[in-house]
Parts: sequence; structure tokens; C-alpha cells
Amino acid sequence: MSAVKRRHRICFVGTTLGRGGAEVHLFQAATGLQERGFDVHVVCMLPRDYWGVKLEERGIPVTYMNLSRRCTPIPILARFLRCMAAIRPVAIAGFDYPGAMLARAGGRLARIPVVISSIHSENFGGLLRRLALVWTDSFATATTVVSRRMSQKLIALGAASERVRVIPNGTDMTAVGPHLRASRAALRHSLGVGNAEFLWLAAGRLEEPKDYPNLLEAMAMLRPAAPQARLAIAGQGPLENELRALATSLRLDDVVSFLGFREDVHACMAAADATVLASAWEGLPNVVIESLAAGTPIVSTDVGGVREVIDEGVSGLIVPPRTPGALASAMSALMARSPSELRTMGDAGRAHVERSYAVDNVVARWSDLFNDLLREAA
Repeated sequence: MSAVKRRHRICFVGTTLGRGGAEVHLFQAATGLQERGFDVHVVCMLPRDYWGVKLEERGIPVTYMNLSRRCTPIPILARFLRCMAAIRPVAIAGFDYPGAMLARAGGRLARIPVVISSIHSENFGGLLRRLALVWTDSFATATTVVSRRMSQKLIALGAASERVRVIPNGTDMTAVGPHLRASRAALRHSLGVGNAEFLWLAAGRLEEPKDYPNLLEAMAMLRPAAPQARLAIAGQGPLENELRALATSLRLDDVVSFLGFREDVHACMAAADATVLASAWEGLPNVVIESLAAGTPIVSTDVGGVREVIDEGVSGLIVPPRTPGALASAMSALMARSPSELRTMGDAGRAHVERSYAVDNVVARWSDLFNDLLREAA
């Protein structure tokens, strides 16, 4: 039994374990593989945070490197190698750009048989970051991305196509679904939203990639023709004060609510009439998958793998990024649909998500990848 555990000891390397999309994916993969018999460990570059606590509650050991912005590469690498010497994994998977690059460099130096780098944003960064991705491509046994569009961009950048694998984000279809509508009336009442008002929900970190200014400008354009439109924003982040000031300057204080972090964000999706994503760039946004899983249609910018999730005109509407006028027009078009039409759109989206993005299927793909690569490395 101990030999089996050693053979399957794997380690995920996370940049952070805060409340972000890549971190959700790491949590799903780590806990799902633990349930499938893998001996799972996690190393986090930054201090303890939300998903780290959740992993520990599930009995998965988490080692925190507690790095700061003042740390230089050599001490970071030395600390990571000490972590690898203590854990002794046969395979590692580094998540997001810093975690992926640390896994590539550290995995090679530590002579770990299988090294996976997992990239979660189509924005690969500046020239030096893009060059580093290409230069170290061969350091990884495989590189996973969360959408087909990302795989095409990474290969075009210079990554070897035979090492690029698509493993999307997933969601728990039993936890997220139309059953959450049972709390719809009470939740809308708690948000101060009336029955005749149309509630839009936006969810995600208040950071640059999500481009909330694009959304607030679209709301300002939408408001004269749709005074019944309300917007609730669920999320925290460094841009909160700036976004609140922008909402005030656009005279949206009475129709836009900043909810902060919500543990019940899926119930909020089910309580909304529709969701909206205004991002400037993404990999595969969880909010799109989760909204459709909840049976709620969405308007989204054309970023990352959005077109792989949304069937245009059937489960949602898609517009170019950074174009608030187009976003406002699409929001207006969706608001013109009847409640029964909106439910039909949400149901169609849920059916597609259930086929392609159920978390059990995503974990199975991670399991197959680790097993295949470990077998090849044996």
C-alpha cells in the first residue's frame, strides 16, 4: 500500500489560494484526485488564504512559502526545492503563470518525473513573460490550458502542440442548479430588488481583467431606456474604491450595488434575471459556466473560451470586449425577452454545461493525464 501511495504522490503548486478562478480549479482538481486515491499535497507561494483553508479542511496538506514581492528568484527556487525534498512527489502541477514557471524550473532541478504547467489566462503578459513561456516549454512534460482558444494562442506563441492539453474549469452540477431558485424571492427582497425590476448579476474579483468600468459605462448607457435595470456586483478586490467612485460619477448609485464577497453567489445567480461578464481577457471564466449551470442566461464579452460555453443566441449573447455600447445593446436585447424565453435560454445553457463542464468529468481528465504521464515516465 505504501508503494502505491508513493507512486501516486502528487503536488499542486499554486501562486495564491485566494478567491480566484484558477484557485477554484486547483481546489477541484486536488480534492477530486484525493477522492480517486492520489496522495495529494499543495504548495502555495503566498500566505494562507481562502482555498488553502478549504483544502486543509479536506485533509490535504498545504505548505505555504509565504513569499513577498521583495523575494528574488534564487531564494524562491531554493525554498521550493526544500519543499520538494520534504514532500517527494512523483508529479507536480503548477497553476497560473508564477506557479507554472516555478514548477517548470523547480521540477527540472528536483528531477521530478512528471511536471505539468497549467496556464489559466489568455493574457500571457509582456515580451519577457512570453519568451520565458517558450524558452521553458520543454521543461514541462505537459502544459494544460482551460480552453481551445488558449491552446491555439499558446501553440502560436511557440509551445509544442504535442505537450498542450485542454482541461477546462468545471462546476458541481448537484450544488449549482435551478433548485437554487427556491430562495429567489427572499434573496431579491434582501437586495432591495422589486418584482418588476430586472436584476443583472456580475461576479468576480474587482481587478483589471474583469473590466468593471466597461460594465458601469454600459449600465449608464442602458439606464435611460431601461430604468428598471439593476446591477449587483459580487466580489472584492483592489479596485473597489475606484469602481464605487466611477459608479457615483456616472450617477448609478441608486441602481448599482456592491455586494462584496458572497458565499451564496450561486444562489445570487439563480435569483438574477441574467448575468453579465464584461472582461477584457480571460481563460475560461467560471462565472459563465456557473451562471448557465444555475439556469441563468448571460451576456459576455468575447474573451478566452467564452464561445466554447455560450451558444450564441441560444444560452446567451456575446459582444466584443472594451465596447460598452455593444455591451449595453446586448443587455437591452436580452431584457426584451420574456421570462419564459430567459428560462429556456438558461435551461439550454445548463444542458451544455452538464455535458462538457461537470466537475466529475474535469477531474477524470486530470486523473487520466497524471496516470498517462506517470506510466510514460516509469
